[in-house]
Amino acid sequence: MTYLAGGVSAVEVWTPQTGEVELEKTPRETAEARREHALALIGAGQWDSGIAELRDLIEADPDGEWVPEARFAIAQALLVQGDAVDAFDELEELRAAHEGTPLAKRARELQFRAARVQAERRLGPARKLYDRLMETAANSGEAALAQKDKADALFAAGRYLEAQDEYMALTDLYPYNEWVPYCMFKMAHCQWELARWLQLGMEGVREAERSFRDFVETFPTHSRAPDAREMMAEARGTRAELCREIAAFYIETRKRPWAAVNYLDYMLRELEGMPQAEWAAEELEKVKEQTHTPLRGTVRPLSLPGVREQGQGD
Repeated sequence: MTYLAGGVSAVEVWTPQTGEVELEKTPRETAEARREHALALIGAGQWDSGIAELRDLIEADPDGEWVPEARFAIAQALLVQGDAVDAFDELEELRAAHEGTPLAKRARELQFRAARVQAERRLGPARKLYDRLMETAANSGEAALAQKDKADALFAAGRYLEAQDEYMALTDLYPYNEWVPYCMFKMAHCQWELARWLQLGMEGVREAERSFRDFVETFPTHSRAPDAREMMAEARGTRAELCREIAAFYIETRKRPWAAVNYLDYMLRELEGMPQAEWAAEELEKVKEQTHTPLRGTVRPLSLPGVREQGQGD
């Protein structure tokens, strides 16, 4: 915090490592005092100065008990000032040197955060960080989390096809992981976004709708089930409207109503209860009235000269 005293600006900084420190009055005659001052500089947002001072102190006493926490503080400062890749590298060295300790766990957690921060800025380097997290994962759960985060980063960047592949990879590699249901939902979401973005037509929309339905039927109580139901309804509405537009094109633009019969029948069968199905029923009746040619699937009696119906006793 910053306060004014006697007309002179003074800066007091609190950090977990040092407690409350007044920057301008911190003595720097000993190595310990210099460490406190360096950590206080980082806490005050003077990252470059604090990092430089800590690195000098580490070089002078590389085996000191205080060094691991100081390196962790350096990584935090690097991350805050935007150097996510450098922070990740610093943490990787720290994690590898103290594997199996609480410090290694904290370093890994901060590495995940560094990868996410990098993904918001530049996706390319972030993908490499996620790959490194998977390669050095301590267990399958950690590897699956990195896989999921990588897929999420691709999805957020609009790289839906690549994201879908990464979500699918998680379900294949870790079929019993807790993130599998979430990935199945996101795979369907990717299909839906691709269908809308690339305008894949009826088949793409139908595939997205089917994927959402499969998810809801498999995981009806999952936290993402309400979203899946909503998107499934949206996809169904889009499919119905696409079908109506095609039928209307043949009826109104091409003046070939018989060519629309397949689409009208489809709407009656597959989209029952929707406004487009009601429209299709009305249009189908009009087509029947307008044409003398029997529609496909209908039966009309046909009399043939010289042919009589054979009786049951004949």
